[in-house]
Amino acid sequence: MNADLKHSALAHLPSGVFMAIAAWLVLTTIAFNLSRESQRPIRISSM
Repeated sequence: MNADLKHSALAHLPSGVFMAIAAWLVLTTIAFNLSRESQRPIRISSM
């Protein structure tokens, strides 16, 4: 995960403002996790 993030969105981190960097990191991580989750097959269990 870290290598993927470092070579994509984290390579474009804004600099100078801590809150901007923190927000960018949170949003990047959320987007990364959503993109990975959307690639997983859906399991439907029967009751």
